[in-house]
Amino acid sequence: MGTSWIIEGQVDPRWPVNTRGNVGEVFPEVLTPLSYRLGVIHAEKAWRDAYTELGVARKGDFSGDDPVIVGLYGGYAYLNLSYLRILGVRAPGSSPQAIHLAFFGE
Repeated sequence: MGTSWIIEGQVDPRWPVNTRGNVGEVFPEVLTPLSYRLGVIHAEKAWRDAYTELGVARKGDFSGDDPVIVGLYGGYAYLNLSYLRILGVRAPGSSPQAIHLAFFGE
């Protein structure tokens, strides 16, 4: 798929749709390896912990420690839209549309 960045994420085939929407405001430029280590890795762990505590993450959602919720492709951070929308299905009183509205507006 072309030239890869110093650190390159792997798209999880179970959650294949990623977006720069919203995360592009937090990480607008290419991430350095240090930014990746301090930002993305810790954000991924925090989100997984929060989703588990809320009861919306399920055993088997994540096959390992590689980031899924926040990905790094071509040097840029991405949010995993597939996983965010499934949270809308699982969270009581929510919906995929509500998640979309919360993260991306409109």
